[in-house]
Amino acid sequence: WQWLKFASPVCETPESYCGATAMSASPASCSERELSAEPTEHGEKRSSGDTDQPQRKKICYSRCSTGEKVHIFRCDCANPEDKEKFETVVQEASLGIYDLASGVTDVRVCHGPLHVTFVVTFISEADLNRFVSGPGKQVIHALAPFAPKEQPAYVESSCLLPRTHTLPSLLRYLQKNIRGETFHQHDVPAIQNELSLWFPRPEEWKKYIKFDEKNPRAYTRNLVFTNQHMDVILMCWPPGCKSSIHDHEESSCWVVLVEGSAVEVKFALPKLDRQFLKMESLNPASAVGRCGPLQRLGETVMEDVGGHPGGDVNND
Repeated sequence: WQWLKFASPVCETPESYCGATAMSASPASCSERELSAEPTEHGEKRSSGDTDQPQRKKICYSRCSTGEKVHIFRCDCANPEDKEKFETVVQEASLGIYDLASGVTDVRVCHGPLHVTFVVTFISEADLNRFVSGPGKQVIHALAPFAPKEQPAYVESSCLLPRTHTLPSLLRYLQKNIRGETFHQHDVPAIQNELSLWFPRPEEWKKYIKFDEKNPRAYTRNLVFTNQHMDVILMCWPPGCKSSIHDHEESSCWVVLVEGSAVEVKFALPKLDRQFLKMESLNPASAVGRCGPLQRLGETVMEDVGGHPGGDVNND
């Protein structure tokens, strides 16, 4: 059986494009319906323009991230004899921080024998800064008399690391969750959600890049992983490349764009001639025929936005 192609009826790519697709299919459903029709207008061509590509953002600033900021600070008690007084002040201070609501998403207070650590998560950096100059400063001032030198003993602010997949962890998830021969057996939304959590580092996927030297206008399909339930392939599309109009029968196809941009145009299934229907029943992989006018349903633009991929899923 042949490899499934990119799960989009028509893809016009203004820039060089690489997309990782997770596909599942049975041998009987691996065919693509190659349709020929009278010339139709597909709209204006897109151009890449002369602007430079945006700089790739780090994981905490990608679309995987919520944008939350975490502030951690610890205050110590130098004299064990002051433990009861220290804990009383800590208890009062903790209550005030636990009661914060505006701009705060989470509060944790870690209480040790002679120290306390506050971990506060904020919606944004602006909310964090307001806390540091307001309630946080008041807490440090209240605990300052107990400090061996100065309070806080430790302080750090940073972004909240989001729950994200590496390519190996994503492949492990897909192996466990893509089973069966049709999309009716797949939890399509759940799998799409996990794919959206992949932060595609170039060092993970660039080793699979391979273009067709003999035909620089052709797209390529480069195998990343395969088993009896699915293929994971890296597809490389030269600028301006497009596929023929096709579908994937009852197979599932998820697409994650890791670099560049691509456009998927979807069409309603047209009226098919008898020649195609007969050939499809005998050999779906090589069926050729004619069809009626194409009805354009819409298009999806996928772009590499700030280090996290756009994505699409096709199960029609």
